Amino acid sequence: MSIKVNQELDPIFETIMLLYHCYDLEKMKNTVIKELNESGYKGEEFYQKHFKLQEKYYRAFQKNRVTSEWDAFYFKDTSWDFFCSFITPFLIDRNLVNSISELTDAEILSIILQNNDEIFEEDKSDYINLPYEEFIQVDHLISFINHFELTENENWKMLLIMRNLKTYYNNFAEIIKKNIPVYEKSIDAIKSSVDKHVTQYRRKYGTEEKVREFIKQYNLEQCEVLKVMPTLVSATAVIIIANTCYIGFLVDKVMAEGFHNNENEYLLTCLKAMSDNSKMEILTSLKKSPKYATELAAQLGLTTATVSHHMNNLLIAQMVYVEKENGKYYYHINEATVKNLLDRLYDKLLK
Repeated sequence: MSIKVNQELDPIFETIMLLYHCYDLEKMKNTVIKELNESGYKGEEFYQKHFKLQEKYYRAFQKNRVTSEWDAFYFKDTSWDFFCSFITPFLIDRNLVNSISELTDAEILSIILQNNDEIFEEDKSDYINLPYEEFIQVDHLISFINHFELTENENWKMLLIMRNLKTYYNNFAEIIKKNIPVYEKSIDAIKSSVDKHVTQYRRKYGTEEKVREFIKQYNLEQCEVLKVMPTLVSATAVIIIANTCYIGFLVDKVMAEGFHNNENEYLLTCLKAMSDNSKMEILTSLKKSPKYATELAAQLGLTTATVSHHMNNLLIAQMVYVEKENGKYYYHINEATVKNLLDRLYDKLLK
């Protein structure tokens, strides 16, 4: 199956993610630094060195964003897992920003169910075949919401959204539409620098062959990527939503500066990726057999969101890899990497 390679920023994705990140810029910054630290990198140092352009971008957007009385509902104390599942319809069909007001609640629900496969480890036909009026009954809604690992506040938000899909999605579409010009203005303010990044992106990922090499390097071969796009707003991330892989402009720098600077940096990165009890328990469990995220969460007493967070660090360090089987994404321990790490530690400390 071919992969479409887009070489320009996606205004819908950038605007949505700017709205999400810029609701609380300080929290966003701390999260980026924390995730870099947990992945074995010098987060504060990396941020100060490489995020000058992103800071200008964020602050230009924050200064001019069109606020809404709904902002707190959509963005305050909202986890990435919750937000990602909510925004998916707009990234499947970008025309929905302008046309979602024409859809019924049932049609919106159908889009959500058909395109959130990563949430449903089990058969979701029970929901797809239900009339909307039955779906919003309490028993069915609770069963649906239980597929998500949400906070009490997010459970409440999800309940409200599902009972009033058209209202909440239409309101969000209006927020996007009003802020796309703000995104465009923010990009214009840093256009020359952005153009340089786009040129580098084209050089690195400008062909399907190069993209496939990247997908293999990041162990994403089982994720059914059909489209690749650059992103400035999520600069250090590789995000896959609705078969589209968004590659941050700084991903190469993260790998180059944080992972392979020298032997010590490599060893420290791998060790930091296993540096808490939960990550070690995950690896120990995977040693016995491959598992999917909700299976690991249930076994270890963690939320699925926490497992996903730990897996991102382990994937970056190549301690695990992913394979899709029977519609589920299974994590495997990467024996080659573990053996290589042990050999290099032995050479470093004992030989």
